[in-house]
This record gives sequence, structure tokens and C-alpha cells, in this order.
Amino acid sequence: MKVRFLMLSQKVAKRPYRVQHLAEADNGGGAAKAAQKLHAGLRALGMDSHMLVAEKRTEDPTSVQLDLNMGFFAKRRRRSLARTQKQHLKQFRDTKSEKLEIFTHGKGIFGWDLVSQLPDADAYILHWSDRLIDYETLFSKIRPDIPVLWRMPDMNAMTGGCHYAWDCERFTGTCGMCPQLGSSVAEDLSRQVFRHKQRAYAKRNPKLTCFVAPSLWLAGEVSKSTLLRDFEIAHIPTGVNSETFSPSENSAILKRYGLPTGVPLLLFVAQSVTNYRKGFDLVVSAMEGMSEPAKVALVALGNSSNIEDLPTNCYKIGRIDKTADLAALYSAADLFVHPAREDNMPNVVLEAMACGTPCVVFNVGGLPELVKHGKTGLIIEREDVVGLRKGINDLLASADLLKEMSRNCRDLVLAEYREDLMAQRYRDLLEDMLERAESHRHVAKR
Repeated sequence: MKVRFLMLSQKVAKRPYRVQHLAEADNGGGAAKAAQKLHAGLRALGMDSHMLVAEKRTEDPTSVQLDLNMGFFAKRRRRSLARTQKQHLKQFRDTKSEKLEIFTHGKGIFGWDLVSQLPDADAYILHWSDRLIDYETLFSKIRPDIPVLWRMPDMNAMTGGCHYAWDCERFTGTCGMCPQLGSSVAEDLSRQVFRHKQRAYAKRNPKLTCFVAPSLWLAGEVSKSTLLRDFEIAHIPTGVNSETFSPSENSAILKRYGLPTGVPLLLFVAQSVTNYRKGFDLVVSAMEGMSEPAKVALVALGNSSNIEDLPTNCYKIGRIDKTADLAALYSAADLFVHPAREDNMPNVVLEAMACGTPCVVFNVGGLPELVKHGKTGLIIEREDVVGLRKGINDLLASADLLKEMSRNCRDLVLAEYREDLMAQRYRDLLEDMLERAESHRHVAKR
């Protein structure tokens, strides 16, 4: 499989094509934020972009929440599907791995509501969704000659239900005997979900369906995938708003959130701080082993209501919805620590780098593509707590190196990861696929 690398073109759109995004939400987690950023970026370029979401969280008038059918039979169908899916997973309650963060069936409980309200469009862009999309129903609705782009925030489009395969390679076959479910049965739930996706993808024209990987790592995983190997894949890095997220003076933000001054600050950000995959426990372990831990403060942003027994120098702030405050906290941090056990191309690392904050990450997924070892931060081997601790100590001991890394972080984001660059690359890919769709229809009429 060839991976397309999108170079910016100087083409001008022939007309404002209507692009319809389908997503779980228009704000919240990283995938929802990425969907909203792309939508806004395409509109800024003059494209007629719209969002249809399961849950609307912004005031954007071009983002619309799905209007659920509240009739008796529609509600009963949704309840029945949700109950069945819960029962499917309940059987693995005692065997599932701690690596199983989320398992989705590819049969969103709002799937029938979606196809009954699906707006006409010249092209569709699919984003992460749990409830909104039923693969087979949706691809039966969208004509095969209408281009579909699928922005992949993780591996779920190519697996039998998991969102990160970790060390499992069963997605290169037909899944089954899922290690995350703790299953020893070949024809298990993961195999069933895999077959469902296989039937759904068979309804699409491979030349008019493109899976977009934000990282080269994910593009490489797609190339091994049984489900996706016949489709086109493009590599378009995630972008960040480099004006909103930029270096700033930080004394006021520290006072506002009751954070200490005069000590180095380590920042950790995740939608859920307790998410095993994100590795907050590893940061805490690294802090506890420091010779003088009281001289460093660890700040955790995100849902952390059920975290207990943290070191005295750890500050839980919870979720922050004010983007300006989030950007200021990135700027206030001396280091951004993201010891994820698995990840793709996380927004939080891009945001920290845009604010000029060097990052310490593990050598997993797309992170080594973002963080240049020794230039914009450090790359540590996965789950190496001793290496993580040493890396943090080494950087904090060198003020000059931190300043140089800070400049490098900002320069790298401005050169390669601006939000407008991402939007331009998607626009070019969309226009190319729309031209192909028109040629396909012209040939079909002969």
C-alpha cells in the first residue's frame, strides 16, 4: 500500500463543495477537538463544511446535534442495542486486560437515526464515534461514488473493537482470540465486529475512500491491516492553533490556580488522568523516586476525581474548559510529561510544543515524530520509570538547554504543525477525490 504525503497546492476550488463531518462531539476529548479544528479550518478556506454530531458542546451554528427519533419503536431499538452490546462485554468482565480502555462494536446506537437524517454532501469526513455511526448502515446509505475520508485518531477502524492493539497483530488477520478481552475463542466478539466492518467496507469504492493517518506510525499499521489494505491512505499530521497556543507570561495563571512559584513545574494533561494508557501512574512513580521531590511540582489537568494518595507536591486541577487558561498553564510549565504507553499524535503534546514547552515522552506510536530527541524534548523507552526520572532531572538541571528546546518546539510547530496547514492539506485531498468522483461518474454514464 502506498501512503500519500500531501503537499500544499495552489489550486483554487471550482465551487464551494459541501463537506459533511460525522463525529461523536464537536468538543471535549482529543478526537472531538481535532474534528472541530478541521471543520473550522475548511470553512476558513471557503469550503461549505458542516458537522453532524451525537453531542453538541459548542455554539458553532454549523455544527448540528442529531435529532433522535423519540418514537416508541425507535427508543426500544436503541435500548435493545445498548443492552445487547453491554451484555456482550459483560462476559469478559473477569478476563479483560487492563489495556482494554474501550471496545466499540461499530454499531452505534444512533446509527438508524443518523441515516434517516444524513444530509446530502459532495464528500463525507468521518471522525471518532461510538454512538453515532453504524458502519454497515451508513455505507449502505452513502452512494459509492461519493468520496469518504476517515480521519483516524486511533486504530479502531482496522480492528475488531479495540482502539489500540498494543503488541497484538491479530488485525493483520481476522482478529479473534482477543487478548484485551481475555478470549481464547477464535469466533469471539472481536471476530464478529471484524466481520461486520468487513461487510461494511465492501460497500465502498476503494478509489473514493481514503483513510487519513495523522502519524506515519499509524499509516504503517494500516498498511498491515486486512480490513484497510485495499483502500488509499494519506498522511496528514494533526494541526494546532499556533495563535491560541503560544508562549505567554505565566505568573497570573499560577496564582489563579493556587500553584507554587519558584520551583520547576511538570505538567500532565489528559481527558482522564486515571486512563492507564496515558501513564500518569508512571509520572508519579518517577516523582516519588527523586532525591529531592519537594523541589519539583507536578500539575495534573483532567478528570481526576477518583485519584487518591498522591504526593504532597502534586496538584490536581481537574478539567479546564477555558482555552486561554490551558495555554497559559502550558506556558507556565518547565516540562510537559506525556508517558503514554500507547498513543497516536496527541493534541496535548502539540499544544505544549506550540507554547514553547519541551516534552518528555515514551517511544511509542507517533510521539517520536513530534518530539525530536535532544532538540524539542526527550524520548524514553516505554514504561522506563528510571529513564523518565533521569530525563526529567537532566533537563531541569540545564536551564540553557531548556531555553533552546523551547525555541525549537515553537519553530517546529510553526513550520510543520499549524492548524491552517492541516486544513489546506485536507482541502487538497478532498478536491483531488472530488475530481476523481466526477471522472468516475462520467465514465459510468458511457
